[in-house]
Amino acid sequence: MTRTTAASLVAGVATLLALAAMASGTYVEPAPPGVYTAVAAPGGGPTAELPLLAPNGILDTLYGLENLERVPDAGSHADEIWWLPESAGQAEVRLRAKFAGFQHSFGVLPGESGWNFTPLIDSGKASANKLYSGNASWSKATFDVEGPFRFGLRLLDCPAYLWSSAAADNTLMPSGQPGDGLDHLVTWRITGNAGYPGNRVGNYVLAWEDLDRYGRTRYACDADFNDVVFEVGGVHVPEPTSLVLLMLGAVLLRSRRRGP
Repeated sequence: MTRTTAASLVAGVATLLALAAMASGTYVEPAPPGVYTAVAAPGGGPTAELPLLAPNGILDTLYGLENLERVPDAGSHADEIWWLPESAGQAEVRLRAKFAGFQHSFGVLPGESGWNFTPLIDSGKASANKLYSGNASWSKATFDVEGPFRFGLRLLDCPAYLWSSAAADNTLMPSGQPGDGLDHLVTWRITGNAGYPGNRVGNYVLAWEDLDRYGRTRYACDADFNDVVFEVGGVHVPEPTSLVLLMLGAVLLRSRRRGP
């Protein structure tokens, strides 16, 4: 049995169990599994970089660490696949920080696979080693996607490299160039505004590592995830209940199309 087949069977069994539990009124949504990608401190260099996670670092300065909740990087509630709620209208993304010499194009990849990249923001207009409000016209964008999608980050200085929010995509680049198979995105949800009245509660903060592990992007990654940071509103990661309902809807739609 292949790993894909096994994963499909497990997902199918989990869906049936969840549906049975929901029907009986006993369904309790499980907690996130807690699979998190490690974030390193920035390395030394001629120009000091703000760390992502430390007190007075990027996240603390922009939002306050106590106002953020980490989103798992694998498993349920993970930051790999995203959705736009039907009632949300268009989603919005803003550039909030850049601590990299390379230039990037941030955008979306419709569906759960494939490389049909839609660019939204070009970080080349931003100076390095700086925080941003995201209010300038060039530093924000709106978008609308039907169904599941992933976020993507193209490295404009090495355009063969386009990192996906789904780590498995990063094994092989759309150009055919080998990737590194690593997670290049870590995510937080804004849960409060204590001391930061401008916080948009419910938005997500996406922090990217832009370089390849093996140095094929001129330099090797340092896993500090402070290279470029975006804030996104009007989106969500699918929760277990949502996944069950979405899968059930897909099954019913397929059955209706096939007919009796």
